[in-house]
Amino acid sequence: MTDKFQSLFDEIQLWAENAATAGWINSQDVQKLKETQEVQIEQLFKEHGHRPLIVAFFGGTGVGKSTLLNRLSGENIARVGVARPTSMEVTLYLHESFEKELLPDELPTQDTNIAYHAQENRRLVAWLDLPDFDSTEGHNKTLVQAWLPYIDWMIYVVSPDRYHDEMGWRYVQERAHRHAWLFVMNHWDEGKPEQIDDLRNRLMGAGFSKPVILRSVCTDGDYEDDFSQLEQTINNSIHEYGLSVLQELGLQAHIEDVAAQLQSFQKNIGDPERWQTLHTEWTTTTHKGLGTLSEQLVRNANTIHQNMRAQESTPALPFQKSTTAEELLTPSTLTKSTWSPRNQMRIEDLCTRLVNQIQSSGLPFQPLKNRLDALKTVAKETIELNLEEHLAVALTQPGTPLQRTLYRHSKSLTWALPLLAALWASFHLVAGFYSSTQGNKAFLGLDFAIHTVLLIGLAWLIPWLIHRKLKPSVADATKHGLSQGNAMGIAELKKQFKALWNDNAVERKNLEQEIKKMQEKLNDYQTSALEQLEGYVGKAG
Repeated sequence: MTDKFQSLFDEIQLWAENAATAGWINSQDVQKLKETQEVQIEQLFKEHGHRPLIVAFFGGTGVGKSTLLNRLSGENIARVGVARPTSMEVTLYLHESFEKELLPDELPTQDTNIAYHAQENRRLVAWLDLPDFDSTEGHNKTLVQAWLPYIDWMIYVVSPDRYHDEMGWRYVQERAHRHAWLFVMNHWDEGKPEQIDDLRNRLMGAGFSKPVILRSVCTDGDYEDDFSQLEQTINNSIHEYGLSVLQELGLQAHIEDVAAQLQSFQKNIGDPERWQTLHTEWTTTTHKGLGTLSEQLVRNANTIHQNMRAQESTPALPFQKSTTAEELLTPSTLTKSTWSPRNQMRIEDLCTRLVNQIQSSGLPFQPLKNRLDALKTVAKETIELNLEEHLAVALTQPGTPLQRTLYRHSKSLTWALPLLAALWASFHLVAGFYSSTQGNKAFLGLDFAIHTVLLIGLAWLIPWLIHRKLKPSVADATKHGLSQGNAMGIAELKKQFKALWNDNAVERKNLEQEIKKMQEKLNDYQTSALEQLEGYVGKAG
């Protein structure tokens, strides 16, 4: 793994962590991405500018891995045990030029037996004998898992009675594309030709197009086997493909794993068809929920209007000061009377239904849920601000402009007409008195006085009644203000829900673009190692 690729992987991992924090992917997805990271094999040889090919003998208990390594080296470098589990340590056999500061700190070096040789023709290959993967000793499995990321070429050793081992096949299928593979049927003196065919068919079914299977007999006796081809196959591959190609398999497998994970992220975040379906459901649910809320607000407004109309219709004496609805109810108190805790529950229920819809769709719901949680806290304020604003306007200018004009002028008549009537009566009183003193007429009597009082009273009463009738209704003005405020408040909430969805869509599209850019960068690191080594590499399981 190059430093540049490590930098890209760190970038992808940071992106995934941020996306998980925002709720677009879950923490399990981030963990899967972390698990794809392989250690750098170059760490094994930190003092060298190059490294050998790491070839490992891999297999179950009793198949003869250590015996094969001893036969290869010509000496007993790997311990062969007699108890189960058999191999309980890692044996590394390599050229003496790699002796200085060989192993990184994270490897279990206390369980590593290192043997060096001076054979120049074997300088390009380091041989590794792994513990038995099916061991009853848990420590052995830990050693195998610790060393697997460092291996370029895996030699899977089986025996005629152990080549169907399920645990071994799981390893083969999981790591088929991560290493070059060569298969050895050991203890061939106990095997049959049809077992080779059976093993080959199974390997082909597991994704190996042309599996290389060698026969080996590690006991004394004159038996024909393919052991000589083991090291020769490795060396021929180095000569044919080059050491770098063989060493690129792990990196290529890592690149493919990361690419698959990015593809998974993209599918979960940006499935256009599912988002479009969800948007239709979201719009329908939002309109229905806000419609129900609007109907309840209208009912609350009608109740307030009826109470105020009843108060306004209560008769009051002309000279009695009455407490009007306008004096009792301000825009602020009217607004609080309209919005109730029940309405807040309706908003919360609507948001809950929307979140449930998103969860049912299988799409990321947390980003929208976070936005909905924020909207729930401002819904009441949105409605109340619109109600208070329109109520203030309505109560400041109740009624129609003509009604307000007539109402102002009718008030003047309540004193102007009685004054004119009094002046008229005064004129006739003075004129009659003068005529009476001249002896032309009798003095005005009680009838004149009564009729004068009636005339002046009627001159006041009729304008007063008209003025009272023309007075704009505060209740009607309140109803108008509440209706306007409710309509504008609901419209504002619809805009907020729409803006919430649009903001989420913009964030989603930005994430899709970021994934696309990371995929393009990842493509720059693709190699042809898998294609060149087709016969030795299986497909990802």
